[in-house]
Amino acid sequence: MSPSLDRDLYRGNLVPVRCDLVFQLEDDKPVFVLSASRELIREISVDAPHIKGLQENFHEIGGFSNSDEMLGFGGVFAPCEPFLPLEGFSTWKADICEEVLGDIGKSNWAPAYQLSCSLSVILRIMEFAEASPNTLELNQLATLVSICRGDMGGFGLGATLSPIARNWIAANRSKNEEVAQSAMIATYRHMWPDYFKEDEDFRLYSFRVNSQGGNGLIMDIPGSACGIYVEDVGRGNQGWEISSHNVDSPIQQLSLLSGLCAILRLVRESQLINLK
Repeated sequence: MSPSLDRDLYRGNLVPVRCDLVFQLEDDKPVFVLSASRELIREISVDAPHIKGLQENFHEIGGFSNSDEMLGFGGVFAPCEPFLPLEGFSTWKADICEEVLGDIGKSNWAPAYQLSCSLSVILRIMEFAEASPNTLELNQLATLVSICRGDMGGFGLGATLSPIARNWIAANRSKNEEVAQSAMIATYRHMWPDYFKEDEDFRLYSFRVNSQGGNGLIMDIPGSACGIYVEDVGRGNQGWEISSHNVDSPIQQLSLLSGLCAILRLVRESQLINLK
């Protein structure tokens, strides 16, 4: 077992890919697509303390599954067409929950908690499990981490980006800013459509992405200074460490994660094209 993947990525060490999480739109609906080694998924213990703790804090999420047919709390991830053409890998997708907040006084948080808590468990395998070398020589682009606590700042997230991802972001600033902003808006609108009913132009301004001239990455969404940012830009060929601030709800967390994973999809697709 290797508990220091984030350190490896930050230092520029090449690590075979073990898990990818990317964002896409399907018929204008936001979706997360997860590709991972089936062996790693099976290593997730459904009775692990982390899973039990989430079930105690969020009673509505149900049981956790880690089979080829369903994955996550309530089976929120379902099998889909492969994204990474790697032997021993499977691909699942999760539809991002629709209209978590509706008319005044109406809400349905259970699907949002299921997805956020599922990602909190699944993303841990990026950090704590080993992967075998793959014939396409695809490397891990990032580690992602998310939390689910239900208090102020209780849905924070973080990431460590490899130099491969960092350099792509620096070289494609306008493209990644546009794609990330569109992904965040799509997810936020899907989960809380009424937010945009009044003063839409003003509200859209709250979704901002800034690559800082290729020297960093900041993503902001509605909230009290809610967003993610590069905390440590590293030096030379090192990667980036990303932290979050005041992420208080699944809507904010999943929207920010959509923006970041939309960029990671572009990076991975550029690699796959070059391998053809």
